[in-house]
Amino acid sequence: MSLENVIEHIFQDIIIEMELPTNSLYIHSNKGKGKETSKSLCISKPEYPQIPHSNNTQTKSAIILNISVNNNIELIIKNKQFKEITVPSDAIIRGVNSDKEFTHVVFDKESEILHNYIKAHTIYCINNYEFSDTFGCCSKYNECSDAKRCLHENKLYAKGCYYRKNLESGQIFYGLKKAERCEI
Repeated sequence: MSLENVIEHIFQDIIIEMELPTNSLYIHSNKGKGKETSKSLCISKPEYPQIPHSNNTQTKSAIILNISVNNNIELIIKNKQFKEITVPSDAIIRGVNSDKEFTHVVFDKESEILHNYIKAHTIYCINNYEFSDTFGCCSKYNECSDAKRCLHENKLYAKGCYYRKNLESGQIFYGLKKAERCEI
């Protein structure tokens, strides 16, 4: 199975596990002079409310990491993100003087650990995803309060909900549990 197919399977598993919209994770082909130079693993900004029969193409709103495949597989990862996830022992960290914003991590093409590393970075980026359009709360604030968690059907869109952040920090302002402190 090709690396791209493996990543697509990883994405589908994460989409199911985290209850994300179907096309929220995808692989983007980066091209220079007409040929592919690398791939970007991306989070797509969710369309909400969803427009029926929309031809809305995926919008790159967050890049998880970039991949360059030559003799090895090189992941190009934001420095802050790189520091949060342990590098597998079979990876080589390569410094690139001209690239101060990213860390380059090189894997052998046959590395099995690579798949888990990509999955860990994808989950990290989803958990830390900042939705650019924020809002106070949706119409489900009473139900969310009673459940002590966000119940919005579009989990990426809900990253823009201020009330979700209150619920995650244990503060409940509405519903039957109003003014109760919840343990998350």
